[in-house]
Amino acid sequence: AIVRYTNLSAMRQRSLEAGGAHPILKGGANTFFFKGMNGRWRDILSDDELAMYEATKSQVLSLACARWLEQGRAAWHASD
Repeated sequence: AIVRYTNLSAMRQRSLEAGGAHPILKGGANTFFFKGMNGRWRDILSDDELAMYEATKSQVLSLACARWLEQGRAAWHASD
């Protein structure tokens, strides 16, 4: 049951039911929940944007949170 409610299609549907995505997200849930692939953003952001992300990440996220953000489920299996 958990998988049924947490898969990509279910997340998109719940976003639509909740009134859609924040206006800053072009394309709404269809682009925010694009492919469900981790790290896809690394090929989209410029070197300057990646540097800003890395600097901000180290200031505001715990190591565990940063791992989850970047690796998703795989972060739970990463060693400290």
